[in-house]
Amino acid sequence: MNVGIYGDSYASANSPQAVKWFELLAEKLENDKTPAPKNSLFSFFKKEKKTEKNFFGEKINLNIYSWAGSSFYYTYKKFLENYKSNDLNIVLVTNPGRYTKKLDLTKSKFKQVITTEPHIDQVIQTFAPELTPVDKNKLIFLKGWFKSQDYEYVTDMHELMIQKMESLDESTIFYPCFSDSLSQERSKKYGLDVQTEHMHVYFHRQMELLNLPMTDFAAPETENLCGHLGPEFNEFFANVLYKRIKTGKWDHSGMLDVKLNKSLLFYYQQRMPNEQTPVQP
Repeated sequence: MNVGIYGDSYASANSPQAVKWFELLAEKLENDKTPAPKNSLFSFFKKEKKTEKNFFGEKINLNIYSWAGSSFYYTYKKFLENYKSNDLNIVLVTNPGRYTKKLDLTKSKFKQVITTEPHIDQVIQTFAPELTPVDKNKLIFLKGWFKSQDYEYVTDMHELMIQKMESLDESTIFYPCFSDSLSQERSKKYGLDVQTEHMHVYFHRQMELLNLPMTDFAAPETENLCGHLGPEFNEFFANVLYKRIKTGKWDHSGMLDVKLNKSLLFYYQQRMPNEQTPVQP
């Protein structure tokens, strides 16, 4: 069975060695030899896509289309290109205001993929001494684009993209990265709590367990993280998805019971002097 994974950094690993929620999910599906229950997600698969009754216990082939920092439009385009190749598509939905723009600055090492207005400020601050006037103008013009965005427009376009994807493959699983990734109505439709059931909540909880402040956090991640999360929360999210596939319902019970098993330096490098690089989900 082919499974497609789409999204931003919450669907991306920092390195091959990181424990990844999508690989853990694949293992759970492969190791389950029981027939899919009638109320499972697979009961909604169209006959032309899959006719076998037992979807569990099969070899899972993962196809990863995610890109850290990307916009939902990027995810949407990747979905249109690839959804037919997969028996199951899992989409992590990022913030509706993101816009992925590749920006070539004067020096090749300063090629940037800009996603948000704060990201522009970060680039200007980090590379200020080496930016040319042309570089600065490019960044300022792009900042103007973000400032002039109409939030109602971008959220409507965001919702229309989700509607289109859902119409193309009704078995697609959509899961929010942030509290505004899905509208209140859509969250209710999926049976999700818009405030407490999304990927950024896990990140906040991980920070809390490590006694790190969210207001002034600048420690860079290690290669051990996937989706900004350590192995423990990757295991938790894999379980959440597995139960959703198995039962057709979301179950987030036990999130507050997740414990971290490693020291701080397993998850984050020590803060360097004058380090100003924030975590970019």
